[in-house]
Amino acid sequence: MGLTDRYMCKFALGKLAYENDHAVWRRVCFSENMDLNSSIRELLVEVREQKREISSLKEVRGNSLSVRSEVKTVKTEHELK
Repeated sequence: MGLTDRYMCKFALGKLAYENDHAVWRRVCFSENMDLNSSIRELLVEVREQKREISSLKEVRGNSLSVRSEVKTVKTEHELK
C-alpha cells in the first residue's frame, strides 16, 4: 500500500471513528505507528458495542410504548363504563 493510500485509509477510519466515538478517533488519527488492521478491529468493536446499546434502548422504548398503549386502553375502557 502506498503512502497516499495509507493516509486515505487513515482519514476514512478517522472519520468513521469520529462519528462514533471521539476516544477511538484520537487513537486512530494520532497514532504514530498505525496498524490499519488493528485500528479497523478496534473501531468495529466500538461500533458493535454502540449498536448493542442502541438496540437495548430501542427495546426498552418499545416496551415503554406498549405499556403506555395498554394504560390508555384500560383508561378508555374504564371511562366508558
